[in-house]
Amino acid sequence: EETAHALFSSLHGCFMFDHNLREWLQWEAYGAQSVAAAIDLMWWVRFSKEASRQAQYGDHPGDWKKVYCETRIRYFSAMGVGDLQEAELELWRRDIGFFVEYLSLKDTQVTNHDIAIITECCPNIVSLDVSNTPVNDQCLEYIRRNCQSMREMNVAGTGVTPAGKSFIASFLNN
Repeated sequence: EETAHALFSSLHGCFMFDHNLREWLQWEAYGAQSVAAAIDLMWWVRFSKEASRQAQYGDHPGDWKKVYCETRIRYFSAMGVGDLQEAELELWRRDIGFFVEYLSLKDTQVTNHDIAIITECCPNIVSLDVSNTPVNDQCLEYIRRNCQSMREMNVAGTGVTPAGKSFIASFLNN
């Protein structure tokens, strides 16, 4: 952890942060396993700069790209997917949505329409928390169609009906 923080200080102002996410993903693809540890460290630095300075590298070693992608999508979803620029949505569709497995949107104003877009962009969601949001049974069709790997879903405090909750239980058990 001490070494990671020393590297963080050195990398914080690094030229790499002048490049966008798509370029980072290309670099990672070109270097494959030979650069995996270094790129993971860079994802942690990017996450720390943009989302949480409290993050410790040891919290998620090897998974920082996934943590970054999940956090970015959670942040922008909470602001309203309908208000996003097309470039951000294209980034979700083509580059980062695939890495999202765990997504908590609880206590936000996420809508059924937002869920349609999110699940289309993030087909590998295995756990989704939409508790205390205005979603209802309509969002369940998008989830069924787009997220075949879903194993856990929290709909407490939503407009999901008892019939919708039965559908969820059946869908998650398949």
